[in-house]
Amino acid sequence: MRTENKIGAAGVSKTSLRQSKNISENPTINKLINNITKHSNAQYVSAIARSKIAPLDELQRRVFKRLRPMYGVDRYKELQNAVSAMNPLDRHDWLNAKLDELNEHR
Repeated sequence: MRTENKIGAAGVSKTSLRQSKNISENPTINKLINNITKHSNAQYVSAIARSKIAPLDELQRRVFKRLRPMYGVDRYKELQNAVSAMNPLDRHDWLNAKLDELNEHR
């Protein structure tokens, strides 16, 4: 059986991209490269900024993003309204518990 290297968008084979995860033998250099890569991603930077400005809202956004496929439209809206009606402490506790539950089922 013949295997071919598929060429990615950047003109680099996908196998070489997977192999290049660790560019250097030095873990410090690899960590620096990974951090630079993350912080050059606009979505990552905006998510960090949103989390610093309104951590409870960002937690709710992350949880509801993962809950959306599990609910129908009506039940999803009811859940959103119920959670939004909670006081901030109860909402924080509920969201953390739900996030833990979702992470267990990954």
